Amino acid sequence: MNGYQRVVERMSEAADRCGRDVSEIALVVVSKGRSVDQILEVYEVGHRDFGENRAGEMAEKVPELPGDIRWHYVGNLQSRKARLVRGSTHVLHSLDRISLARAWVKGKGNPPPALVQVNIGREEQKGGADPDT
Repeated sequence: MNGYQRVVERMSEAADRCGRDVSEIALVVVSKGRSVDQILEVYEVGHRDFGENRAGEMAEKVPELPGDIRWHYVGNLQSRKARLVRGSTHVLHSLDRISLARAWVKGKGNPPPALVQVNIGREEQKGGADPDT
């Protein structure tokens, strides 16, 4: 059994223990640094959610891979690079500041959904929006 299959099996077992349906849980395979061929291996077993944390790398991979992949941007995104990934992102997992929110909404149509990252501990070394803004 390969690593991906082990993760899926463990996820299913955990869902069973919690009384949840595993189909309600999204597994995002972070494909940072992986080749198109390596991503296709996982895609071919039925997986569709992939995450990237480098805008340039994601922008290069998207046109090389099937169009039904749901791309998740999971890393710190620079505002000036939001346009590179906005059109192909299913969910932005790291909206952490106003300038990025402004960049994210620019462009045609509604932007993809975003999860807001909040620094509730107000720790300087950690990212996230100030809870008071």
